[in-house]
Amino acid sequence: MVLGILVLAKLVLLELYIKDHLGSWISGFQINLGIGEILDAEAWGLFYGLPLAAKLNVQRIEIESDSAILVQLLQKNDCGLHPLGTLIAGCLNLITKFNIAKISHIFREGNMVVDALAKDSIKS
Repeated sequence: MVLGILVLAKLVLLELYIKDHLGSWISGFQINLGIGEILDAEAWGLFYGLPLAAKLNVQRIEIESDSAILVQLLQKNDCGLHPLGTLIAGCLNLITKFNIAKISHIFREGNMVVDALAKDSIKS
């Protein structure tokens, strides 16, 4: 699952792509989340994207995010006091539906394709 986030003056555009292990596009969607912060958008993107992956009968999922905070919240599994705690708990519950789930942080430079796709969608 590849998640693209573009924030323009606090306006958040979310693009989510589900790709197979070869990088081929399977499904995806785009949604305007309105005014918000990047961490909120990443968490909501995961919350919207996980059910889509489950509906497509994905059994093994690798979640990569350039948001170190989101990755830490997901890996820590103890975010009850965090403002996004309920949303993160919902994501963690959805993650348990997969046979294998890997959550990892990637640096923003490794996410350049997603950023380019998100910026390109604004132009069209």
